[in-house]
Amino acid sequence: MRPVMALLALGCALSSSTAWARPRACIVPELGLPLAGRNAVDCGVAEKGKRWQRVPVAKCAREAIARGMPVRFGVGVMGIDAFGCDVAVRDDEGRFYLIRLDWDVAADERPRVYVGRCPEIDPEWKDSAAIGHFGPRDCVSDDAAFTRAEIRLP
Repeated sequence: MRPVMALLALGCALSSSTAWARPRACIVPELGLPLAGRNAVDCGVAEKGKRWQRVPVAKCAREAIARGMPVRFGVGVMGIDAFGCDVAVRDDEGRFYLIRLDWDVAADERPRVYVGRCPEIDPEWKDSAAIGHFGPRDCVSDDAAFTRAEIRLP
């Protein structure tokens, strides 16, 4: 009986972790981390369309924001020839940013990257056509934040 309980406990611990969300959903896995800062909580980047991944990412982000911590979280998609990531950041000074990366390799386009400062970020997923999936509506492009984001494309 003890081995079964140990496996159950391990399964619960892993299911509440967002470690699985980091490498798979964004072609730039570290997107947003330099802007968030060294002490940021990395809640990961969930794959678009996978609610089971978005729920723990959103929960992690809500908890970090409630504690006043810097945080990075997002949602992305990696296709065969197109990639996209929306990453929200709260930096160590409490400012919110949205980073959007969009790259259509098939169209022979260069990657498009937007970094904007936002009045707030909603960790809950919004499936909208508007920029960002985290509710920012009044984000303003921020060149200084773009530089601080240290985005390195593959």
